[in-house]
Amino acid sequence: MPSPEFIELLSKALEGDVAANSKLDPSGEEVAFAKSIITEILSKNPNHPHALYLCGLMHEKGKGGVKDLVQAIQFYERAIACGSVIALDKRARMHHYGIGGPVNNPEAIRLLEQGIGLGDSSAMYSRGFMYELGSGCEENATSAVMLYKKAYGIDQNSYVLTRLIWMAYTNQDAREALSLIYFKEKKLGGLERLYLLNPQKLKTFLCQEIIKRLDESSLDEEYIQSIIDFVLEKTITSNDDEQLNYIRFKIALLQLDTIKAVDLYCNLDVRNCVTAQDLFHFGHIFLNGIGGLAQKDKISRIGKACEYLYQSHKKGDKNAYPVLVKLLRDKETLENNTPIFDVSLDKGVDEKQEVELVNRFIQKIKQKDNLSTISIFNSFITAKKHRRHKKNKEERASKSLQLAQDMVMGLTQGFELPDVIALPENKSRIKSRGRFFMMLESMVEKTGHNLNQLLEDTPHTLSSVEQSNMQLVIYNPNT
Repeated sequence: MPSPEFIELLSKALEGDVAANSKLDPSGEEVAFAKSIITEILSKNPNHPHALYLCGLMHEKGKGGVKDLVQAIQFYERAIACGSVIALDKRARMHHYGIGGPVNNPEAIRLLEQGIGLGDSSAMYSRGFMYELGSGCEENATSAVMLYKKAYGIDQNSYVLTRLIWMAYTNQDAREALSLIYFKEKKLGGLERLYLLNPQKLKTFLCQEIIKRLDESSLDEEYIQSIIDFVLEKTITSNDDEQLNYIRFKIALLQLDTIKAVDLYCNLDVRNCVTAQDLFHFGHIFLNGIGGLAQKDKISRIGKACEYLYQSHKKGDKNAYPVLVKLLRDKETLENNTPIFDVSLDKGVDEKQEVELVNRFIQKIKQKDNLSTISIFNSFITAKKHRRHKKNKEERASKSLQLAQDMVMGLTQGFELPDVIALPENKSRIKSRGRFFMMLESMVEKTGHNLNQLLEDTPHTLSSVEQSNMQLVIYNPNT
């Protein structure tokens, strides 16, 4: 009587288990036992695909008699007709290597493509191998990697991983596929070996993958921290690195850690890395635990939330605007000491009042930003005058001093900095060099614009900004 392990393996093979079929190799009394079981199954069901396949396999290997490839092929063909994907792969290999007949690569490819369509990982591996070596077809490394990736995603076959490792030495697609596998399986040592000659690329890859998965909320925080520690140890990266700080910022958002998120946000290049979704979540964390606060603190926190939701909206998050309107209504209600009513935005809302509400908020933001910009300009003007006085120069203003004073005048009138710069009489006086230009460039970047772009563009007017189905009048220097 065969061992229980063999009986279990045979049972799994008869259910179509690919791994069991690859391990099944009966010998001695196991052969007779397997033949009796297969024969019994086929007597009850002549179209049993897995029994037909095993019968063909025993004929091919000469188990219980001499090798008979003709009989083996007949059983394989019957198994294919009855739906056996394992038999598809077997016959394709026979055609490819000329076993039991002449080499027939077109037929091998046809059968493998059929198996791939049925989701068979073995067929994916075999077709990928043909693409990789250019055996029986044109060499195509991209298609090979694509099929290897797909096959590994189904059953994590070690043969597939070996092929990707070999290809990764010379092929970027294979390196990227292997990187993702190592990342998902938390094999940081494998990643280190893969990027041994280019650790900075490793850092970039890891940071990008963490950020992508944080957006999908599919990474545990402990693994993220281990990756950050790994990057700091294995690459030339400071603890204050922009990419790492951005990752920490996103983690703080997930943890609803307002203090940490605010601290990290202040040190980020907001224009380049922070997304609309980040700003949406950032606005929301200011509302966390707001219920127990004093009224003055509630108003302050709602105001901060509105600022970031407005930025989120400007960056394209469609979910931000309705939340912003609701919060602005709540904020003004609190400021007027009247009860907050949870009224749906779709019911009883006066569109004109909504426009006015948002416009009031935008004007407050503009005033706040302008005051900050005016303060910087005034510091520049004071320093410039002081230096001129120390050098006993004439009291007449230099060109940059006069330009700074003119810009302060425009900002005081309520215009935004990009619009003041875009005026023809100001553009013509800005030279692309010197301290004044660098100061101006820094301030313009904070508004989400590019100074060189503003100076190159034709004079523009910001007459209105479309929002939902309304027009928010913002600025028109011609009126």
